[in-house]
Order: sequence, then structure tokens, then C-alpha cells
Amino acid sequence: MNLGIAIPDAMLKGYLAEGSRINIALYGRNFTQALTWVPTSGNVTAAINAVGIDGAIAANTLTKVGGSDESFNQTIAISNATTYTASFFIKKDAITSRFPEFYITDSGVVNNYVQVNTSTGAISARIENGTVSSAIASANSTYWRLQLIMLSGTTTAVIGCRPAAGTTLGVFNAAATGSVVVDAAMLELGSFASTYIPTVASAVTRAGDVLTYPTASNILGTTGTAYAEINTSTANTVLSMRASGAGGIPLTASGANVAIFDGTGYKVSTTVFPLAATSKVATSWSGTVGAASALGVITATPALDGDINVTTNIGVGVWADGTAGTPLFGTIRNVRIWPNALLDSALQVITSPGFSFNDASGIFFFRSMLMADPTHVAFILDTGQARSFNGATAMDLADGSVIYSVDPVGQIGPGGLGRNTNGAVCVSNLPPEVYHQGVPLRNDGRLCISGIVVP
Repeated sequence: MNLGIAIPDAMLKGYLAEGSRINIALYGRNFTQALTWVPTSGNVTAAINAVGIDGAIAANTLTKVGGSDESFNQTIAISNATTYTASFFIKKDAITSRFPEFYITDSGVVNNYVQVNTSTGAISARIENGTVSSAIASANSTYWRLQLIMLSGTTTAVIGCRPAAGTTLGVFNAAATGSVVVDAAMLELGSFASTYIPTVASAVTRAGDVLTYPTASNILGTTGTAYAEINTSTANTVLSMRASGAGGIPLTASGANVAIFDGTGYKVSTTVFPLAATSKVATSWSGTVGAASALGVITATPALDGDINVTTNIGVGVWADGTAGTPLFGTIRNVRIWPNALLDSALQVITSPGFSFNDASGIFFFRSMLMADPTHVAFILDTGQARSFNGATAMDLADGSVIYSVDPVGQIGPGGLGRNTNGAVCVSNLPPEVYHQGVPLRNDGRLCISGIVVP
């Protein structure tokens, strides 16, 4: 590991883990379907002629040329007393003389009408009745994504867009005219928008994502450390062994707090991480002692029950049996598991902004320091002794023959590695500035030196 440049978020966000969702808004990319997206009059027009979120000419230019209260709207059957999220991708531009308006309503009981500044991304809620909220974020260099959330009060929803609803943000002006480019409309069950699900003449269901790794030789129940880099707009499962009502969750979130589920209950730390931003999060467990760290801030968890209850698989961003559970609904990358509980100081370092591992590669990277390997991976534990997992599942104490022992005299051998008196290579008792293959080697005998493959 080294203090290097972190993986750029725009380049490698990681593996996308989402639960199942249904887009019940029809023709999400085709506002020219007048029987679905109903225009109020001939004073509004739709044309598919703009570059969409995927780079294809698939987005809609919606134009108001006259009239007064002009819009496109779609009526959709929903369930009462249920939370729904409507979302629209809106093209960025430099126009500040007209402001489009987007809305979700349930025939007047609940109303959420929001105007958008397509230049700056500022929004103004013009009408809010009932339990509603809204949010906007930059989706990419050319589009905003607007979310409109509503707790329904009837069984009918109407979503829509007024291409030009005002000349001052937040103030309705019937005389306003102009155009806006809109793409990928959705209406889905839930309090936040998931990734876009294309629809035409009927609703479409996207199955939940399921990715698992075997626990054998990958994780220990009584001691260990888990690390991942996540980006999520909600706070859910990161790594889970939960299956059929059993098993622990070594790394998860409760609200915006990092937590461990030890098989008995959620042990929630006071460590928080920001939502909708890539965050480095980690937990450690050793008997009844647990800790959690995010962005270099570490706190203890409540006492654990002594074992985090290993089952057959580790689910990445989902429960291990692939059930709904609490899916991450976000991206995850650079997952790592250690066989011992790293010191609090080490957890702080590896979760600090600016820190990166020198061996991370690809969009998704999974490494367990327990994984079977034809070479030997050495560790420095709190006892000051080197241990390794020798290509099978057993852990061997250093004996100077099969694996490598602590250097009692601090001799420096070839390649910057220490050598002990019998000639075996070791990885301790070196000044902290000594590096081997870009990996800093510590001299305190306590920090786990992970990922050093000793020849």
C-alpha cells in the first residue's frame, strides 16, 4: 500500500449493486407518444432529436410556443399510502430566461411541482402539498437528474413536464416560452431513484444484482478487518454473510453510520460517511471488540457477541443468499478482508482521503488476505511474529523455513527487505521509510503489512 492517488471516481466507480425495481412510467424516452405523454394542446411539441444520457440521439426536445399552462403528462395507477419517486434527466444548458417545471401529483391530494435552472442546477419547489421532497444532482457532464418523491394519498399518479413555466425561478408565468431537453423518465416504488430502466409500451422490472464470494479461506468469524470503497445515496448492505435468517454482516451501514451485524444484532458506531460520494469505509472485529472507520474517522462499536457468524458466502452489496435484504443501491470497489483486526491507527490510515493501495486494478477488485495462494503472504501481527496463509487454509507461525520470521537484529537484505539470522526474509524491524515494491514496511511489529507476496 502507499500514499498515492486514489482511483478517480469518474473513471472507476466500481461494481453497481442494486435491488430489484420496476419502472412504471411508459415510453420513458419517447414523449412523442401522445396517448401516453399527453400534451395539453398544440402549443407544446416533442421531438426525439437530442443526444441522450447514453450518447445516442434518443432524448426529447420539449417546446412550448404559446398558450398558457402547457405541459406533457402521464397518468399512472399506483398504490395508496406508498412512497414513489419520479425522476427525469434534464440537459444542462446556459438558458436563464425560461425555467421548466416538473411534477408528480396524485390528482390533487399530494402535489410536488419543482422548477429547474438548467444552467446551474438550482431548483425551487413552487407547490408542495403532503409528504413530498425533491433533489437534483449532476448525472454527467451534460445532464442533471431530478428526483421528485411523494407519499401517495390516492391510487393515481400524474407525472409531467412544463417546458417553460416561468421567467423567474420558482414563479409561474403563463407567458413563458422555450424548450428543454428531457430523457429517461421514471416512476418507481421507493424513496430514491435507481439507475434508469428503459420502458416502451409496458412497465419493466429489473432484477436485483447478486454477487457472492465463498467464505472458506476468505474470512474468519472471531477476528478480522473488512474494507471497501462505496458510493450510495442510501445506507445499506456493503458485505454480508446473511442467509436464510442466519449469519453476520461484517460491513454495513445504519443510516449514515458504519456498523457490524454480529448475527445477534446491529452494532452501530458513531462513525458517519457522506451519502452520494465515494467513501472509504472499514470495520474490524476481535472477540467482543469492534471498530468502524470512514474518511479517517474511527469510533468503537458496541460490544460484539464474540463471533460474526460466518456462513457459506459473502454477498457484495446484497445479502449472501441473494434475497432482497437491504441492497446497497450504489457502487462498491476495492474490497479487502484481513485475517486480523487492524489497529485503530491502521484503520484510520486506510480510510483517509488521499490514501490508496498500490495493487488496486479494474472496476471491481476483491482481495482476501486469507485466499489460497501458491506463494506466501506475510503479516506482522500484534505479537510481533510473522504469520501467513500458506496456499491452503491453515495459518502457520513463522519458523524460518516454510514462511518468514521476524528479523531480530534489523538487518537489511536485498530489495529493502529485512533478513533474519538464518537468511529468511522478514518484513518487520525496518524504518517506516523503507519500501519494498512500493509498500511501506513498518518497524513497530504491529501494523498488518498486507499484500506482500514474499518470493
